[in-house]
Amino acid sequence: MEGRDKTEQLALVVLRKEYSSWRAACKQASAPEKEAGCLSEWFKTFIQGRGSFECFSFSLLYRLLDANGELLIRNAQLKHAGRYTCTAQTIVDNSSASADLVVRGPPGPPGGLRIEDIRATSVALTWSRGSDNHSPISKYTIQTRTILSDDWKDAKTDPPIIEGNMEAARAVDLIPWMEYEFRVVATNTLGIGEPSLPSNRIKTDGAAPNVAPSDVGGGGGSNRELTITWAPLSREYHYGNNFGYIVAFKPFDGEEWKKVTVTNPDTGRYVHKDETMSPSTAFQVKVKAFNNKGDGPYSLIAVINSAQDAPSEAPTEVGVKVLSSSEISVHWKHVLEKIVESYQIRYWAAHDKEAAAHRVQVTSQEYSARLENLLPDTQYFVEVGACNSAGCGPPSDVIETFTRKAPPSQPPRIISSIRSGSRYIITWDHVVALSNESTVTGYKVLYRPDGQHDGKLYSTHKHSIEVPIPRDGEYVVEVRAHSDGGDGVVSQVKISGKSDIFQLNTFKFLCHVASQE
Repeated sequence: MEGRDKTEQLALVVLRKEYSSWRAACKQASAPEKEAGCLSEWFKTFIQGRGSFECFSFSLLYRLLDANGELLIRNAQLKHAGRYTCTAQTIVDNSSASADLVVRGPPGPPGGLRIEDIRATSVALTWSRGSDNHSPISKYTIQTRTILSDDWKDAKTDPPIIEGNMEAARAVDLIPWMEYEFRVVATNTLGIGEPSLPSNRIKTDGAAPNVAPSDVGGGGGSNRELTITWAPLSREYHYGNNFGYIVAFKPFDGEEWKKVTVTNPDTGRYVHKDETMSPSTAFQVKVKAFNNKGDGPYSLIAVINSAQDAPSEAPTEVGVKVLSSSEISVHWKHVLEKIVESYQIRYWAAHDKEAAAHRVQVTSQEYSARLENLLPDTQYFVEVGACNSAGCGPPSDVIETFTRKAPPSQPPRIISSIRSGSRYIITWDHVVALSNESTVTGYKVLYRPDGQHDGKLYSTHKHSIEVPIPRDGEYVVEVRAHSDGGDGVVSQVKISGKSDIFQLNTFKFLCHVASQE
């Protein structure tokens, strides 16, 4: 043993000496990030030239061997645990030394998870402990996941704290008639371990609802109707099959509740019709949920009114003013009833059916309405009715009217744009309307800066107009024919004060050059 000790000491001395000198050379010749690779080459060279040096985790040895000949494992992981044996060998002898490396860490995943005794709001879980990784397990956590979310959440348990020596517990406060998955996570002083594999999906037993619908209200509707509304309960509160609602209502001073069943779980509205019901009558209403396991609690009582009567009078003195080939204005005299909330104008073309009539709704404060996008040279029928939430009352007498012929389809042809002193004279050809078009009564001329929509509007019966020369930039002159049917298609021309001055100066310059020749 004495010879082996000397051999081992000799090998370590040589190893340390060679390593120290090579490390200094690596630092001098290599960038810091390449030093480890340089040292690796040294270790390979040393082993090949001086003997053999075998070691578990061989690559770690030559990358992490420090100046004292020690193996340093940085960022140790559980996989690094085990027995490390190193052998130094020379021509004379060899020597080996071994050490057991223990790496402590968070616990491994529990195994054998089973779900038993499934009830409406709780289930029993059992599992087997996993590896504690050399640090005792301090507690377990049960986690759940439902079909409503992909996230795992910590469950409430019985007992509330699951000690590390336990292998069974109960998850409580679960949602009845809900599909669940479970998993178990172990914890020790070094951290939280990996979770167990998820359990098979199970469904808790059903139970009667324990949540009442909210936002109960309603009112309005058509004649002789009582409209009741509420916020439907979400799926997690159904708690069982055959889910629905029971709606109860009675007159405000009545004694007996009338109950109806609504079987659609997604609805939040019920309309009760009763021809004997008085308009604008106060009712008390309440709603509760039910399923195949029983009924839930009623909501708070809400007070609503039955629908009011629709207006009984028709607007009078209805008149129509034709504005163009596509627009008319309708006016009327108000109905005196206080229950009027709006007015509805119905209109339809003579070649259409009355059932296809268009509708325009205005507030009860309005006395007129404009109907747009009508067909040119077309017969229309118009009527007006007073309305409220219960519906519309009788319509007025039907008024017959005709839209005007369409405006001219041909744009004015601009003949010339001539500068005269400080003004431009724009001239165009007269537009002749076709037989199915309105006669031209004049022309509209818009004088505006280029790139803008607003400007100065002129009207004229002539075929020309004078506009001022622009002071800055370019201007656009738009010309269109005007008729009883509306405005026709536009023509335009651009004018510029600067460009004309430049052209005039250029003309004078050319004339001057010609005279010199």
